Amino acid sequence: MIGQTVTFKPPGPPPPLPDRPKLGQASPQARLIRTSCETDYSSVKSGERAHSNNDGLGASNVSIARRQQSNISPMLGPLAINRRPTVKTTINSLPSELITHIGNQDIDAAKVMRLLSSEFKNSASASISHIAIRDRTKLAEAIAAYTAGGINKITLRESDVTDVDLLMLPETVTEVDLHGCRNLTVQGFKNLENIANLKKANFSYCNVDDDMATAISQIKSIVDLDISDNHVSCKGAVEIAKMKLKKINIGMNNIGDLGARAFAENNTIEWLDARFNNVGDNGASAFKGTKKKHLDLSINDIGDPGATELATDSEFELLNVRNNLFGDAGLRALRSNHAIAQLIT
Repeated sequence: MIGQTVTFKPPGPPPPLPDRPKLGQASPQARLIRTSCETDYSSVKSGERAHSNNDGLGASNVSIARRQQSNISPMLGPLAINRRPTVKTTINSLPSELITHIGNQDIDAAKVMRLLSSEFKNSASASISHIAIRDRTKLAEAIAAYTAGGINKITLRESDVTDVDLLMLPETVTEVDLHGCRNLTVQGFKNLENIANLKKANFSYCNVDDDMATAISQIKSIVDLDISDNHVSCKGAVEIAKMKLKKINIGMNNIGDLGARAFAENNTIEWLDARFNNVGDNGASAFKGTKKKHLDLSINDIGDPGATELATDSEFELLNVRNNLFGDAGLRALRSNHAIAQLIT
C-alpha cells in the first residue's frame, strides 16, 4: 500500500540436522527394529510361537506372555516349558538276560564286567551255563570263572584244542561241540570218558578214523552224536552202533552195507542220517520193517531191489532216499507204502 513501510527480515539459520550415528553404532530406529527382532527370536527359542500382527499379537504381547510364564510356580514350571525328564541308566539296572548273553558271547567282556561290582560279578558268572571259545589258551580261565554257575555246554568249534585240554572240562558238562577240531587223537576222546553226564557231542569234521570211533564208542553216556564228514568205515560204524544212541549223524563217511546193517539192528536209534556212505541194496534191505522216526539214505547206491525191500512193512515219519540208483519199480514200491509219513525221492 502507499505510505506503508514493509520490513524484510533475512531468513534465519536452517534447523539442525539429526545427529548421525558414529561408525559402528546403530541408529535409534535400527536399535528399535533389532530389539523387536531379538524379542521374537527369543520367544521361538523358548518354545513359544511368535505371532504375527494378523493375530492381534505383537512383540510386546509375546514379551508379556513370557513374563507371565516366568511367574508360574516351580511345580508347574517343567510342564509349562515342555521339558523331558532325564532317565538315568546304571550298569546294575541291566536285565539279567542281557548280562548272560554278553557273558556267553565274549569272554573278555565278561571278565571286565565281573570287575565292576560284586553284584554284577554274581550275575555274570552264576547265570552262565554255556561258554564258546576258539582260543585254547582261554579255556582254563573261562572254566575257572564260571564253574561255580554250573557249565552245561562248551563250544570249541574249529579251535586248536588238544587232547590235554579236554581233561579240564568240568563234570557238569552235558554237551560239547568240537566241530572242526582236527588236532585231536584217540587219547583226546578217551579223556572225555571222565565226563559222566555228557549226553550230546559233535565230533564232525575232526579227522575221526576207525580207532577214534572205537574210543568214542566207550563214552557210554552219549545219546546224541554227530560224527559226520570223517573217515569212519564199516569197522568203526559197527563199534558206534553198539552205543545206546537215540540220534546219530554219520553222514559223509564210508560205512557201506555192513555199517548200515549194524545201525539197522540198533533198537534205541530213532533218528539216523547215513547219507553219502556207499550203502547199497543189502544195507537198505536191513531197514525192512523198522520203525525209525527219521532215516536219511540219500546219495547212496540203492537200486530197485533195495528200495523194494526198504518199503516193505516199514514205518517212517521221514524217509529220504533222494539221489540213489532205483528206477520206476523201486519208486512205485516206496510210494505204495502209506505208513511212510514223509517220503523224499
